[in-house]
Amino acid sequence: MQFERLTRDLFTSDQYSRNELNLFTSDFISRYKKTANPVLPAAEMSLLESTYQKFKDGLGELSTKGAFQKGGTVSKQDAYDDVLDFIRTKEGIIKGTFKKGSAAYTEFYPMGLSQYHNASVEGMKVLLVSYAAAANKYKAELGATFITELTDLQLAYTTARDEQVDKKGDKASAQTLLRESRKELTMALTKCLLLIAANTVSNEEAFMGYFNFGLLEVDNDKTVAVVLN
Repeated sequence: MQFERLTRDLFTSDQYSRNELNLFTSDFISRYKKTANPVLPAAEMSLLESTYQKFKDGLGELSTKGAFQKGGTVSKQDAYDDVLDFIRTKEGIIKGTFKKGSAAYTEFYPMGLSQYHNASVEGMKVLLVSYAAAANKYKAELGATFITELTDLQLAYTTARDEQVDKKGDKASAQTLLRESRKELTMALTKCLLLIAANTVSNEEAFMGYFNFGLLEVDNDKTVAVVLN
């Protein structure tokens, strides 16, 4: 049978998870090292072990980047909440200083507080620019403490948002590298399967001694038939 077909039939990504491939490969390597009949060329086994290590490293990297991205999401949400709390609580000061509905008040709250409560992540970033511009325009009335607190919150929010974007990019890169390492591993693993099948021709019992297909969520009988036939 064709090598590409075997790879497709046994190791397509939509057939089972990365974790299943990880467990299956680890189990095979362990079984093979204990076998009394090592039929694989040393170079092929070495290739399998190196591609498997690369795949495992990729799994670890993706897990780490995913955790960092989650942390970035939490940090961004915290910064968002801090900004919203500032704008909500300071509305009383703006109203008391300029009177609600005045031109100055409208520069801070053109559509009232609801505009901030309903703002998206990017929308809040834009609103903050306008709010800070108005605050600096009236800094004599509002005082230095107001301006400093707002500036610090704006910087924290922008930084948290930018870091989250960077972490999303890091995770996407890790996913791409993992997909490539999976392709390399499945090709190396399939070559080992073929070579073992060639050395255990029509001997299903001997062939099955090398593998535990129960670790893959596929039809075991069909899998073995594809390899041996």
